[in-house]
Amino acid sequence: MKPNVVGYDIHLVLNARSRLLKCYDVRGHLRWSVMARGEGVAGPGWTMPYGDTPPGLYRCGECRPTLPEDPASVHESYGPWFIYLLDEEPRARGGHTGIGIHGGRDTTPGGRPSHPGALAMTHGCIRVDNEDLRGRVVPAVQFTQRHGGVAWLTVVWE
Repeated sequence: MKPNVVGYDIHLVLNARSRLLKCYDVRGHLRWSVMARGEGVAGPGWTMPYGDTPPGLYRCGECRPTLPEDPASVHESYGPWFIYLLDEEPRARGGHTGIGIHGGRDTTPGGRPSHPGALAMTHGCIRVDNEDLRGRVVPAVQFTQRHGGVAWLTVVWE
């Protein structure tokens, strides 16, 4: 299902196979793309808990910053932000509830990931590099929401 993008809306599209998250404006123009990872720690498939990010249409909800008083494990797991995803296509999601877009762990010692595989797998969420999350994804979603728009997300596995 493709969203009806109007006004200040944006459309994020994650092609989970190519590991690219792209942002399109209301006219359908590509604004930016970043590396992202949708593979779950439980292995291929989205019908099991901790599997891959389920395909479909979502609406981006609240952007929650990681707070200084949050435990170190939260900072390590989620990075600086967590964007809640609201499922727009109700269907059985297996154990997938409370998924979102976040940063956090990568497998590159001491630096920014050089390829999407360097981003650690999640429990069904979409993981983005902390810098990209802070510098592109969160500002785009917040700008859209501040102006009364909707940040849509389509996840595909092709």
